[in-house]
Amino acid sequence: MVRINAPRVNATVLAVGFAVTVLVAIALIRWLSGTPLGVDSAVYRAGGSAVLHGEPLYDHLTALPGWVPELPFTYPPFAALLFVPLTALPSQGCWGLLATAAAPSLHVALRPFTERAYLPLLLLGAFALQPVWQTIGLGQVNLLLMAVVVADVLLLRESRFRGIGIGLAAAVKLIPLIFIVHLVLVRRFADAARALAAFLGATTLAFVVLPEDSVRYWTSAIFNGHFAEMKGWVGNQSWQGFVARTLPEGRVATVLIGCFGVLCAVVMIWLVRRLHRAGDDPGALLVTAGCALLVSPISWTHHWVWVVPALGYLCARRPAMGMAAVVFTGWTVAVVPGGGGAERTWNLGQAVVGNAYPIAALALLFVLGRRSSEGFAEVVRLDAESGAGDVRVEDHRGGVQVAPLRRVETEGESLAALTNPRPAEQKLDGAGMKFPNAFRRAAGRGGEAREEIGPREIRRDDRIVPPRPAFQRRDSRSRGLGDGDDRGGAGVGEDIRVADGHAAQHGFER
Repeated sequence: MVRINAPRVNATVLAVGFAVTVLVAIALIRWLSGTPLGVDSAVYRAGGSAVLHGEPLYDHLTALPGWVPELPFTYPPFAALLFVPLTALPSQGCWGLLATAAAPSLHVALRPFTERAYLPLLLLGAFALQPVWQTIGLGQVNLLLMAVVVADVLLLRESRFRGIGIGLAAAVKLIPLIFIVHLVLVRRFADAARALAAFLGATTLAFVVLPEDSVRYWTSAIFNGHFAEMKGWVGNQSWQGFVARTLPEGRVATVLIGCFGVLCAVVMIWLVRRLHRAGDDPGALLVTAGCALLVSPISWTHHWVWVVPALGYLCARRPAMGMAAVVFTGWTVAVVPGGGGAERTWNLGQAVVGNAYPIAALALLFVLGRRSSEGFAEVVRLDAESGAGDVRVEDHRGGVQVAPLRRVETEGESLAALTNPRPAEQKLDGAGMKFPNAFRRAAGRGGEAREEIGPREIRRDDRIVPPRPAFQRRDSRSRGLGDGDDRGGAGVGEDIRVADGHAAQHGFER
């Protein structure tokens, strides 16, 4: 009997293809039936038309269809330049173009945050979340911009163009500027410089092509009074929206907004740097995104697309945390009185439900803060019984581990570095993984004498790159490393014996 091996079908590709097919079908049906669809994509198209016909960009948009409310164009002029090609399509076609990009964008945004096995379910489940289906229904660009930022920060590690995507995203919508600060906090200064240069270059191009619109945007239109009047509406899930719904305008409200902004900035700086030092760059990126949503004056519910990678991150570590998705399905906004100042009449229960998004964001920051401490341990002593070169380690939970030492060359000195047992989720490229100088050896490779430096908190002063993947058992706190090396390197794994029964192998080199 001849066995024919059928090619394996990638479930994630099937999920993306299914979602794209459904959205294309919806766009075609709406176009053929003449049914309107995509309020915001119609505004984008009208902005591109204003540029094409030399009309003022921040006045009445003459190309707006009659079924679209009288909405202003609120994006920087560079965005209007990018929207010019949309004028070649009907309104439903513009919506379809942006909608079909949703599934690939979700795939890109989820990849660094979760296990591959979870991707298809998470990707399809994301369409049940209000930020996602509202972004698609309005024809918004939020998912595209999020995918660009995630790719720039976490996926394009070896690209010479790192940072440019963030700069261009910020030129389209200003909020991504905070991710330039993120690059600085994780000490990717060259990437931050490229991002800033891309932003300034795109903005300068818009000044050259649209000088009057650019002056008007940066001097007046940027302070959009249209949306400022709606700040207290339940659809605005930022901290300022919470304050506007809770307190009357005045000095107290202003002080609360300012103090929270300062506190959020301090927490972001501390937590991003701490998570980065612990090797958790996806968690660090979620901190920055969460703080941006909280401190922004306007964070409409469809802006909260970052809940998708956040849920992927949580599910990969505690699958039960996926239940948090229920908060973001849209019911919290629907069940409370909203509009016309009704938010000021909420009781305590309605206030909790109606402000569920920022409450959930604060809870995520707390979880990430707790998790950041998992990347640190304390060297206790050399354990002679465990074999030469082993060191006994006690982590912050009191668990005892025995780990091997590997020699690391730093500035001409031969040092022994502890293969850190936590966090377990180390990226294959090793970017950002820095390990401590746990014990100092005598100069030269042949030296055997050791001088104990600890006990002390382990710091990551050396960059250690795993030359091949390690095969690692998963527990409830960790993710296993991959099963393939994208550099083709060859390294030697070493066992780490752990008191709670888990075992892992790591091969690290300078």
